[in-house]
Amino acid sequence: MEQNFELKLFEDCKSFRNAVERVKSNLSILDIKSLLFTNFPGGSCERTSTILGSYLLELGYKSIEIVNGGFSGLQRHVWIEIDEYLVDITADQFNSSIEVTDTVFGSKQAVEVTKDKASWQNAFPIDVYRKPAYILSDSNRVDREFQSDLKLIRAEIERQAANSA
Repeated sequence: MEQNFELKLFEDCKSFRNAVERVKSNLSILDIKSLLFTNFPGGSCERTSTILGSYLLELGYKSIEIVNGGFSGLQRHVWIEIDEYLVDITADQFNSSIEVTDTVFGSKQAVEVTKDKASWQNAFPIDVYRKPAYILSDSNRVDREFQSDLKLIRAEIERQAANSA
């Protein structure tokens, strides 16, 4: 059961990441209104994690937390934790462009699903945990932009699933 959960979580996150990349590649510069699609995966970990967390909630995952860590005034990073799993779909931004103090980010995959939370927490000491619903409340402009991003990504995932069927 646990292995099936991990595999399903990985596949759902991979579908999400692939959809983000497809949406980004299909938009012209004039169409890009979202910071998520501008430099993804670089510099988009918080927005991506928040939107991914909301998407995973829609799929029925529970106990999702957005985790924000880093060193004061230095590099920061955001990822998701679901029960004992850590999910990071922007860790590959560290492969060459950003140097951090821990070797865990030496060569990361586009989608990381792991139980090795200690490596991330050593590289980026945690200072904030929050639930995804905390951000996506539809009560302000930023929330609406995040929801607009999620709508584009969800539509691309559905389009890809229809093409695969």
